[in-house]
Amino acid sequence: LDRFKHVNDSLGHHIGDLLLEQVGQRLSTCLRGVDTIARLGGDEFTVTLTELQKKQDAAIVADKIISELARPFEIHGQIIRIGCSIGITSFPDDTTELSSMLKNADMAMYEVKDKGKNAYEFFSPDMTKHANHRMELEKDLYSALKNNELYLHYQPITNLQTGKICTVEALLRWKHSKHGQVPPDKIISIAEESDLILKVGEWILKQAFQQLTRWRSQGYTNLHLAINMSTRQFDRKYDNVRLIKSLIFQHQIPENYIHLEITESLMLEDSRLILDTLSELKELGVLLSVDDFGTGYSSLSYLRKLPIDILKIDQSFIRNLSLRSGDDALIKAIIAMGQSLNLTVIAEGVETKEQLTFLQQHECNQVQGYYFSKPVSADEISTLLK
Repeated sequence: LDRFKHVNDSLGHHIGDLLLEQVGQRLSTCLRGVDTIARLGGDEFTVTLTELQKKQDAAIVADKIISELARPFEIHGQIIRIGCSIGITSFPDDTTELSSMLKNADMAMYEVKDKGKNAYEFFSPDMTKHANHRMELEKDLYSALKNNELYLHYQPITNLQTGKICTVEALLRWKHSKHGQVPPDKIISIAEESDLILKVGEWILKQAFQQLTRWRSQGYTNLHLAINMSTRQFDRKYDNVRLIKSLIFQHQIPENYIHLEITESLMLEDSRLILDTLSELKELGVLLSVDDFGTGYSSLSYLRKLPIDILKIDQSFIRNLSLRSGDDALIKAIIAMGQSLNLTVIAEGVETKEQLTFLQQHECNQVQGYYFSKPVSADEISTLLK
């Protein structure tokens, strides 16, 4: 199950147990009498399909399960949305050993999680190599965090009215001694799965606040700082509000100078805890930004209910602007909606003059992308600010 751990941590194990019961019931409706389903532990279920004409028929069942679990669950008045990642392996094509089948299915499932979750994947022999590589990276990430081998780059965000850099977004980087530069999404994926995300998130916050203080001491007192927050950092057991409050106080950062970027999936958590946490952050003078807006289950009701300040249009829409894909109409609608709700709208992934001109014509507030600058070191940001 995708995001089950977050449900457990934010709503409690009792709600998690009731959710697992409902999941089991729904899974049963997707199967035939000759099939077997079992919960092997935690949030993992295993299904055995027999009497299939061909192994591709398993994909039909997988699609049915994904669709069934995508529907909202209601438990004690709480609306909960999860998804699932499914790995598929077949006997005897892939292996004749039961233990190997479970291992293969697990590897295929993690391949799905790596690619974005809420889908299925058939096992292939290449996945064994990939799984071993992932385990190695997970072990090395622990060491990298301990030995201070991680570092931050920053990408400027430009105000289209003034033409000046108004904000920088802190972005995590890791140059592995053996594998070279590890893709940022892979770092976050490994951290999320291994529970390292809380320590990594805390490290990012502390480093980014320190750097903002250095820029302020250099005279750049109008510069804002954007930091991505993992959904896991809103877990009940992790008091990120207290940490951020202490950092704001320690570094004497004025109100509205810190932007915390959250994902649309967090907005879907119909949870009093999430709303209370976001409200506490607002009281600290933090601005809240919805990252990759438009790629998830966007809803006006969430934007009105939650204390959001900024919408970031996902770069996939900007990238397709010139392809007459209909994304231009969507971008115009998001900008107009943002204006009507008094939200700041930022377009990500701006790479060409044509894209910039379109966004200027339709009064987008701010832009971010390679047209202005790729993510660079703190020293290079200082040069750009000059």
